[in-house]
Amino acid sequence: RTVVAAQPSLHTISFVGNSLGGMYVREAVRLLDDGPVWPGGGRRIAGLVPASFVTIATPHLGVRSLFWVPPPVQPLAPLVVGQTARDLFLMNDVLEGLVSDAHLQCLRLFKRRILFANAAKDWMVPSYSSGVDVERARLGAQEYSMAARLEAVGWRSVYVELESTPLPIAHNMICALSRDGLSERIYGRGLPVVREVAAAVLGTPGVWDGTANAATTCDGVLPVARQGAAHGPERRVASSCAPLERASGDCGASASGDGVIIRLPQLRI
Repeated sequence: RTVVAAQPSLHTISFVGNSLGGMYVREAVRLLDDGPVWPGGGRRIAGLVPASFVTIATPHLGVRSLFWVPPPVQPLAPLVVGQTARDLFLMNDVLEGLVSDAHLQCLRLFKRRILFANAAKDWMVPSYSSGVDVERARLGAQEYSMAARLEAVGWRSVYVELESTPLPIAHNMICALSRDGLSERIYGRGLPVVREVAAAVLGTPGVWDGTANAATTCDGVLPVARQGAAHGPERRVASSCAPLERASGDCGASASGDGVIIRLPQLRI
């Protein structure tokens, strides 16, 4: 709010959260919600018009299905990770609190709501959790309840597939982690995804909304049209240089819409 007050030219506000940061921004929008106090019935976040809400590999539904932390071991996780483990393994009601009516009402204010998720090889966050997709895993009652409430808000899901490596490094790849020269060299091939995130935030055309052109798809991103179970199976584009079949539906206030899948090029390390 201090920044907004000092910059009167600001008009819109967008939020981007990577990994656990996606959970933080879900709480932040509720805290910054100004409520129904603006003329004409408009509602503001920190005094600005909500534009885009984007999360990247975020554990929206927790991480109880992580293969390397089986249920018998999960009660010990807080000894290593602390409070975060209690939250993400659903040992408390913190995540359920983030799907309250107040939180969901704030999310509905955004013009665009996009989930970037790894389809596989993410050792930190299962794909069903980052993509809020109840059909991608067998979930418990808590996960189903949270997923149903989040899905009702309406999202566009973008799945990323890391190919040609057995290493489960997709969690750092999807955000092109670059803390130093080595990490930049290893994870730098995730830059096409970062560019798509930027396009989603700005609302410019790209793979994320089904308007990718051949130039984009030949630049390391293979678009794959994805439809939910109610609309039929996934339809893969045969060539990485083929134009994407436009996904039907946009991210409306109450419509979930169809998503797209981004596939990264071959990774050589």
